[in-house]
Amino acid sequence: SQSLNILQAVQSMGSTSEPWTVLPELNTSTPVLRVDLCVPAHFCPIFARIPQCPLMKAASALMTERGFTLIELMVTVGVVAILAAVAIPSFSSMIQNGRQSSVYNGLISELNYARSEAVKRSTSVVVCARADDTSCATTAQWDDGWLVFVDTNRDGTIGAGEDILRVGESVSDKQTVIAEAFSNTAAVTYLGRGNTDSIGHFVICDDRGAEYAKAVNIVLTGAIRKAVDSNGNNVVEDMSGADVSCPSS
Repeated sequence: SQSLNILQAVQSMGSTSEPWTVLPELNTSTPVLRVDLCVPAHFCPIFARIPQCPLMKAASALMTERGFTLIELMVTVGVVAILAAVAIPSFSSMIQNGRQSSVYNGLISELNYARSEAVKRSTSVVVCARADDTSCATTAQWDDGWLVFVDTNRDGTIGAGEDILRVGESVSDKQTVIAEAFSNTAAVTYLGRGNTDSIGHFVICDDRGAEYAKAVNIVLTGAIRKAVDSNGNNVVEDMSGADVSCPSS
């Protein structure tokens, strides 16, 4: 019949390995043979007008309505929680290390600048703990930043006509910068030849303690040396070889 010829023609369009489903149904009220066809996905545009295809309709409904099961959701939440527990502490430590390095590098930069300016101007240039933007503090704790100024009369204070070359900002709340062993722990003076008037060191700490501290050692020649851990106990050492310490939190 013509209906069977159409069926055979349709089947010949696809590979014999394609998952065809043919559901013939004889309608006894008419002499016409009605055939429901389920065709492969790549024939969908061709057979878009075929009204009956029970299996394709069921598959389409399943694909459009399917969501996450409770078990899948619980597994996903568990994996995210595990990843967060591992990553957050590492990320926090990375931020703290970055802040430590920023203060450390900034202080070294200012000390080198002061030394070079002293040589260039053939006069004393001082790096001091900052009280405000125009005056030095008298403390060994440099958390509020520092000033670099030309100390023409070598009295260690900013006088009339003495230029302030740079102003360093305060460090974060959880960090401390402490000057130790200098004859004046509130200031480091570079003389006209680039040397200093005393030796000492700076210790940069945060709330993690001495094992995470960084330190800067300054010798009489004015050279700046990075403090290292020579004995392998995870704490860097000052000029005398002693482990640096941090204020207790």
